[in-house]
Amino acid sequence: MTNSAAITQIWIDDYLDLLNYAVQIGDSAWKEEIVQTLKQMNVPDYNPVQELKVQLWQQYDAVIHEMLAVYERLRKSTANEDRQAEEALWNLKQRRLYIARQLKRI
Repeated sequence: MTNSAAITQIWIDDYLDLLNYAVQIGDSAWKEEIVQTLKQMNVPDYNPVQELKVQLWQQYDAVIHEMLAVYERLRKSTANEDRQAEEALWNLKQRRLYIARQLKRI
């Protein structure tokens, strides 16, 4: 990746983070402003909302894989480890719900 391509990618990633935050707080005017800014870039066929969806689905998939690993650990665990695994599962379930809500808002 060239230096300018790397800088462009960083800029896009930063704006996608802002877009994600705008969706989280429900600021549709700011969301549209960010989308328009991203569309004005000279990136062919670039769809920022689609890119955000892809990122969220990747995060969702990662959480699911982590949950499966914790379930596997839970099956092999002792009573003391059960509590830690249950807490980890609860946190992962909360994260999964949070991502799912973001996906519904887009």
